[in-house]
Amino acid sequence: YRLADLFGVSYAGHAGEADPAKCDTTYWKMGNLDPAEKVKFGLDPDTFKHYIHRDVKPVKSLGTYAVSAGKEAMLPGVAAGAACEYDMPLGYDRVKPGSAEVLAKFANGDPALTVNRVGKGLCYFWTPLYPALSHTTSEWDVYPNILDFWPNVRELLAGMVKGGLANQKAALPVELSGVSKEVEVTVRQQAGRNRCMIHLLDYDQKSDSVKGANLIVRPPAGKTVKRMFHPDTGAEVAFTAVEGGVAAKLRDFSIHDMVVAEWQ
Repeated sequence: YRLADLFGVSYAGHAGEADPAKCDTTYWKMGNLDPAEKVKFGLDPDTFKHYIHRDVKPVKSLGTYAVSAGKEAMLPGVAAGAACEYDMPLGYDRVKPGSAEVLAKFANGDPALTVNRVGKGLCYFWTPLYPALSHTTSEWDVYPNILDFWPNVRELLAGMVKGGLANQKAALPVELSGVSKEVEVTVRQQAGRNRCMIHLLDYDQKSDSVKGANLIVRPPAGKTVKRMFHPDTGAEVAFTAVEGGVAAKLRDFSIHDMVVAEWQ
């Protein structure tokens, strides 16, 4: 790698599942009406133009990599042994660690996730070529709004984000808990008005309502939250002080809700 010093690893080749008998991952090409074909292992540039089918989760193609013990500081919230599923015919980079620390390994011992200290920061290196393809779609949408990620994939990415923030003694400006992973949080900050708007959107089609949502808001350094409210009704949201911000228990809602937090 040209950025080997940053990654803390050196490239040792392309790896994955090359046996067609152990592959049930299929693809299609834009504008091609031919039946779906099996993914071909390798680094042929034409392969990158394919659209991987994700309506149905593969079975033969699946492999796993697991988080090593004693890595909680670098991956907060991710337990040792947590296993992530990956579509092995899509391939991964086989790497040789230098200054990097291995956080997760494939079943054959190859690193799946490493971290390297660079200056005051951390550089995480995820060796699967397409970790974001570890999901199943909603089966009928051409461009689905929601992706059902396989076990621990989202959680591992969240652990990297939290690990990087913790290394800088920082935290997310907004955190939501007490709800399912199908609830999406979007935050828009209006700097000139000293406030942020927090949107909660429930993508779970089987959910009648979202209950028990707990919200933490951390304003910019040196600021203090003075008010939280629901803009549709003007109803105040009660909150209590916590380290770095405030915490609030939100009302029950169906599909969408919004909270505004103002600071001074």
